Amino acid sequence: MIFFAILFQQTTPNLTLNSMVPKTLRYNTRLYGSRAFFQGVLFLLLLGGLFNCKRPEDKVLKDADGVVTKLPHIWKSSTSLDGAKNTSMFAQHVYNNRFVLAAERAATSNASTAEGLCLKRIEDGRNAWMWNDRFDKTESADVRNYKVYTYQNLLFYKNSFRFYCIDQETGKTVWRKEWGRNFDSQITTTGLGPHFYFTGTPPEIYAKKRWEESIYQGNMATGEVREIAKLKTFPDSVWHDPGGFAWIARGRMIEPFTKELDTLLLVSYDLPDIRPYYQNTPGSGYLSLYNLSKRKWIYERVPLLSDIKLGIESESGGGNYPNIIGNKVYFAVGMWVGCYELMTGKRVWFKRLTPASLFSDMIVAEGKLLANGMNAQLYALDPETGNTLWTQRSSGIGSALHYQDGVVYYIASQDLLATRVSDGKLLWKLLCPDYYTEGKDYTWFMGFVTGIPGQGGQKGKIFASTQLNVYCFEAAQ
Repeated sequence: MIFFAILFQQTTPNLTLNSMVPKTLRYNTRLYGSRAFFQGVLFLLLLGGLFNCKRPEDKVLKDADGVVTKLPHIWKSSTSLDGAKNTSMFAQHVYNNRFVLAAERAATSNASTAEGLCLKRIEDGRNAWMWNDRFDKTESADVRNYKVYTYQNLLFYKNSFRFYCIDQETGKTVWRKEWGRNFDSQITTTGLGPHFYFTGTPPEIYAKKRWEESIYQGNMATGEVREIAKLKTFPDSVWHDPGGFAWIARGRMIEPFTKELDTLLLVSYDLPDIRPYYQNTPGSGYLSLYNLSKRKWIYERVPLLSDIKLGIESESGGGNYPNIIGNKVYFAVGMWVGCYELMTGKRVWFKRLTPASLFSDMIVAEGKLLANGMNAQLYALDPETGNTLWTQRSSGIGSALHYQDGVVYYIASQDLLATRVSDGKLLWKLLCPDYYTEGKDYTWFMGFVTGIPGQGGQKGKIFASTQLNVYCFEAAQ
């Protein structure tokens, strides 16, 4: 800009730098000084204009409907030091409002995706620590909500049959244990207080090539595990997989909770389907409730599905994403969402939502059930009736949902979406900023979105991962 001002003066001899200064200043040279003063003022004005020029990533863009499509980020932090795509970050975890959990590829990586975990500082995105104390250096870090549980400063990470516990303050390994593949259950890890829970097959049963799982409890401080209770099965019902294993019972979700002074474990699991028209299929959903304090089952093997055959509408699937509201529990079951009495397992209502797809997540927010369908629809449901209150766009490939200050955030296909929960209005459909910050058009939002709420009238922060970075944005509201 300074160059063009000088050029402008040279090409227009009758217009000097002094003549470009406002008259109120030009006519008071005795008060403000010599001509050099005015030229200095002009220099500062031009310099200020230079520094006020916005970068492409600083612009806010909206579409014709007022939906934000581009938003300035507060910071971004790389998760791929070798430049390859990182597709391992799905867990939503913020520690003590100071750090956000991510997975990272090293500068010289020998893993297919990421190989280590890190905590990034929420104020600037810098790594507080990087953890990579794996049993197998080619082991990829697949970080999902159902593989992570935290208690105080301890972070438990279950990667297949390898268990790790990390001190979140230091990034040091507290303990690590490598079990047999009988503990290779995929989606049941959860916890309550100083214990984590998962399902697995006792080693003597697994040695017979049978999946017949029990509930296990682990100690966060030591890593020691113990069998609690065996899942009830149908003795003569078996499904044989192509690998030669007999499937008797496979755990799906565990939801620990307390009632009065007791600790209870609600378990959804799959048994081979005994309905004649579904024979030779791997499983359908059942529900059991265990009183851990009293060491007894409250109920066992209650079916989530109806026995009635309805042709194309016939019910199938297992119980995912349990949400407890009062004395009821809600599950996403295949293409349906169901409501059940918590203490009996009795079905209250069961609604089919999607035509042929499953759900990627379901949460409770503002008294509504929010179910993210893989048919590219986000549903808001009335928990009392199951009726649909509103729908909004989503995608077949979606992240877990994050609710914060009246808005639900989620990754849908390649974009980061924000929808107002009260009425379903779409607020954000953010394009991946890797394109306009790094010129890379081959990456997109993928993995997790989480955040910290606002305080004192200030907006909170939202953290979302792409295939190369983690970005921090100011929240939508």
